[in-house]
Amino acid sequence: MASPDGREARMVGAANGSFPEEPSRRAARRGVALALALTLGTLGCAGGEGEKSPEPEPPLPARPAPAGAPAAPAANATPGSPNLPPGFPDPVPRTLAPDRAPTPYTAAEIRAACREGRSNTWRMVTDKGVFISVQRFVEVDAKGARIQSLLTTEDGVQSGSTESTVGTWEDFQSHASFPADSTMISAERIRVPAGDYDCWVYAVTEKDTLTTYWFAGNIPGPPIRVEILRADRPILTMELVEMQQAPPGSR
Repeated sequence: MASPDGREARMVGAANGSFPEEPSRRAARRGVALALALTLGTLGCAGGEGEKSPEPEPPLPARPAPAGAPAAPAANATPGSPNLPPGFPDPVPRTLAPDRAPTPYTAAEIRAACREGRSNTWRMVTDKGVFISVQRFVEVDAKGARIQSLLTTEDGVQSGSTESTVGTWEDFQSHASFPADSTMISAERIRVPAGDYDCWVYAVTEKDTLTTYWFAGNIPGPPIRVEILRADRPILTMELVEMQQAPPGSR
């Protein structure tokens, strides 16, 4: 399923009537649009205080990584290809141009993991408040997908209208293709509300903004965590709260 205008899929902000368009919002939107390009960047943002953060959890005990995921953190984060963390999959099908870092997943891997009916729920903290974003694959075929996005406040009040994003699997892969000379890739095991994951971590610097994405090694799709800092000031923190896989037999 190709985009209606034939161009790369773009995200439509579900809250476009709630927040002014500003650089911080665009950065956050790319962060979640990157979220497999499957969107999310419906956030208005600019760092600030959300609700009080809970006490940090104790470090996770070391244990073997699942098959297909990074087994351990890289000793050092390294810029782009070919200096990649140990265990990183074949970069050739993931590198979309000579000056780009390899993506965490191929288009085929994203397509295989994102069946019709899969949904992802994120909790996002911005200076506008705390929001919940739900994203669901409502239509899927061999070429691409239509994703429905809904943004609400934490107490369930809808913010903006329900919106849809359409794109090809190649479009979705391309949203995680960053400039090699400004991208650091490492491996890390993290805990988010949805669970514990071994991740490929992409730290992307653009002027005074650092955006970090955590992609679960064995769950192709949107990142499970996104953090945006501008001049070391928090702009956005987004974490996966819940993921529901598509029903058996789904396209």
